[in-house]
Amino acid sequence: MKEDCAISSDIMIFWQLASIGLLFLTVVMLAYILYLRRRLRHSDRKPAQKGQGDGASDAQFYQMQKLEALGQLAGGVAHDFNNVLAIIDGYVHMAANAAPEDNDKLKTYLERIAGASKRGAALTRQLLLFGRHKIDQNVVVNVSGLVTEQESLLHPLLDSDTRLVIDVDDGLEVHSAPDALGQIIMNLVINARDAMPEGGTIALEAHICAEDHLPGLIPEDKRDRDYILFSVSDTGTGIDEETASRIFDPFFTTKEQGKGTGLGLSTVYGLVQEMGGFIDLKTALGEGTSMRLYLPRSMAENEEPAAAAGQAEQIRFDGYTALVAEDEPDLLQLVTTMLEQRGMEVLAAANGAEAMTLQEQFEGDIDFLITDVVMPRLNGVKLAELVQASRDEINVIFMSGFPAKGRLARVELPDQAVLLTKPVAFEKLAGALHKVMVEQQI
Repeated sequence: MKEDCAISSDIMIFWQLASIGLLFLTVVMLAYILYLRRRLRHSDRKPAQKGQGDGASDAQFYQMQKLEALGQLAGGVAHDFNNVLAIIDGYVHMAANAAPEDNDKLKTYLERIAGASKRGAALTRQLLLFGRHKIDQNVVVNVSGLVTEQESLLHPLLDSDTRLVIDVDDGLEVHSAPDALGQIIMNLVINARDAMPEGGTIALEAHICAEDHLPGLIPEDKRDRDYILFSVSDTGTGIDEETASRIFDPFFTTKEQGKGTGLGLSTVYGLVQEMGGFIDLKTALGEGTSMRLYLPRSMAENEEPAAAAGQAEQIRFDGYTALVAEDEPDLLQLVTTMLEQRGMEVLAAANGAEAMTLQEQFEGDIDFLITDVVMPRLNGVKLAELVQASRDEINVIFMSGFPAKGRLARVELPDQAVLLTKPVAFEKLAGALHKVMVEQQI
């Protein structure tokens, strides 16, 4: 009994420290972003230079500048922030495995810590998304199938006097991050609901858009492809011109304090840009609002196999060897411990150079290289190239809190690379390893 009380006390202290740490990191990150936002807002007031274009074009240009600068700042913070979240999440996983089965209070504390970690990860992901930085690898998403799945989640969010009407054509597919379209739908429907305090109708539609119906905001060199017109319309209060000009600004909200973060529509903006699409806002006071998204239609088949769900806890790695390279000491220790608990032999390296030394000294087979992408002395991509030069059958899994490609990527990954985005839950790592084992028959 005393031992259980001691464990509960330790976990309570850890939960409090973890919550304080997450709050501190979040406040610091938001403070910097808000400071930069205030400075960038002055750019909106600059007069148009001769030959630069009309006022609407200038406003759009500065809007893109603001979002890009904010996204770069968010991305710079994301790597270290995600490392902290990964450490918290990892210790929660280990504590849950060590906790007595009948200690409900301890389980509650652990669930609260895990929840705080997930909220921090969601915030980081949103900040990166509105900055137009790719985090997850794209897959082909069936629009009608996704809308059908989302419908059951949307209805509980709506009041009894709000009607949801769905009209989506079959056979429409887009190329996007796995949960991107789901986030777009959720954010747009919630905004439409909030615009109708007296209730009304929300119409969610998706159809092929004929070329002659494409709006002028789509440039000529982007009009040579099929687009899906995905729209969410409401019969609400509409939006005035001044508010409409700032509606995609990060942290801009017309909601009461505590009822909105101001990240919903800026997240939508980033996701649509990432998908190669465009947003056309149609609104007027008293006439409702229509968010019209023009998304490139994908004609490719989705070859991404479905991941095994609910099996991570049963997966064992007895007889396998992994070389793990991670420059964050606590995270390296966590990954090493969790893999060893599942039977894996682990060679742990604090950087790329140390990993090279370990693999050269190790005489047996190494089945996996699990490496952070951004490390001092030798980055993960270069490490993988060097290790594969002498061990051509080794399977590589990258971990990173940075985007895989683009201007914010510290190191660009090969096109077919397996990437786990931080914070990496052990279930995702175990699932990725198991998937490689099955596919490569090792």
